Amino acid sequence: ANNYTDIALATLDENFRAYAQERREFGTLISTILLRFFSMCLMLMALAGYGLVEAGSVRERNTKNILAKNLITSTVGGMTWWGLGYATAYGEGAKNNEANEFLGGTNFFSNGMDDSVDAEWYARWSVNWVFSCVPIVIVSGAIAGRCKMHIYPASSVFLVGFIYPTVVHWCWSTEGWLSPFRTNDEGEIEPLLGANGFIDFSGSGIVHMTGGGVAFLGTWIVGSRNGRFLPDGTVARMEPYSLPLATAGTLLIWFSWYGFNTGMVEEFKDMDYVCKIAVSSTLAASSSGLSAMLLHAAVKREVDIISVLRGIVAGLVSISSSVIIVETHMAAAIGIAAGLVYKSTSMLLLWLRIDDVLDAVPVHYFCGLLGCLAAGLLGTKEDTTEMYGASPGDYGYFYGAPPDQLILQCIGAASITGWVMFTSFFFFKFMDIFDYFRLSAKEEREGLGRDRGLDHPRRHPSLPKLLD
Repeated sequence: ANNYTDIALATLDENFRAYAQERREFGTLISTILLRFFSMCLMLMALAGYGLVEAGSVRERNTKNILAKNLITSTVGGMTWWGLGYATAYGEGAKNNEANEFLGGTNFFSNGMDDSVDAEWYARWSVNWVFSCVPIVIVSGAIAGRCKMHIYPASSVFLVGFIYPTVVHWCWSTEGWLSPFRTNDEGEIEPLLGANGFIDFSGSGIVHMTGGGVAFLGTWIVGSRNGRFLPDGTVARMEPYSLPLATAGTLLIWFSWYGFNTGMVEEFKDMDYVCKIAVSSTLAASSSGLSAMLLHAAVKREVDIISVLRGIVAGLVSISSSVIIVETHMAAAIGIAAGLVYKSTSMLLLWLRIDDVLDAVPVHYFCGLLGCLAAGLLGTKEDTTEMYGASPGDYGYFYGAPPDQLILQCIGAASITGWVMFTSFFFFKFMDIFDYFRLSAKEEREGLGRDRGLDHPRRHPSLPKLLD
């Protein structure tokens, strides 16, 4: 009888432990899903922030166009991500069910995903949709003030449906040739090029270099705004319409970044890292804003609010790639470097007579490049192994590791640059050749909000009419 009792108690104990483990796993899953949806809500604030920054940075006559453009690109981007983008980014290779290192080929229009409700899939889809909107607003902000309205939905479809998700598939899917999450036939993590794969935690390269690279081609091909560069080589200073709007928008972007960086944490059990991510993001933004302000003051002998605002975003962009694997004091160092990189490349573009309205190329492309390199230089052994771990001997070069991880970061950054420049060149050239890109001088002079259905039909007579 005692033996039967012992067996029953042992069985009961085993079942209870299995049940408790199942409940813990279920609780972790639910918490992870809630974290992702909360992150998505924070991330959405970035779209409002970018809209305010753009509306405050252009001339008054273009503000209605900017706001309408942001709504159009976001909605078109959402439909494109549903139809094409997610499938290209995360869909598995469709040919004979074999992995495809370069493009996804399943789940177009969520095909096959609605057969059984998968909360984790929907949460991941939602977070990645907001990520896909960021390159759109980067590009549209850079070319603002001189483009025809239909360039924005067209570029949204091409960017969200093809250019951006291809890079995502390379770097974040379980099949991509650069991805640190690539799995072999046995389900084990095995990056194709060795080391830990291309480390880009929350998109310094994948999101921001992509958007910044397309923005560079767009600004170069469309040309500068009328009156921006004078015949004697002088750069005309075009004052922003509203510094309060630009400031409020930047603070919203900063706020949303805690969603961008924490939204990529895979499991709720990694909450220690979530808190570290928040601190590192804060330090990078703060130090970058200060360094950009000081460099501008040293060169121009004045304090410039716009430099501080752009510097804050530059720091957030630069820390995104390595935020989970660097120490907090290194996050501050990355921010300092980002402020200097942003300000120096901004002056370089003006010298090259490239008119980037929002400094999107310096902030997103060049600081995104800095972020990718920082992951290969400054990642600690402990954190890199904990979060990636395919090759424990590969981490930050400055911490004594071999250069393999740094070399792979360079390969990834160069590949993103080459792909983005190649594809966007043909897109913008096509739009330019067929006269779908640049406004006429008269349309640009009169403003993009007038005679295009964007003006409010009634204007209170007591409101002053603001001029440039």
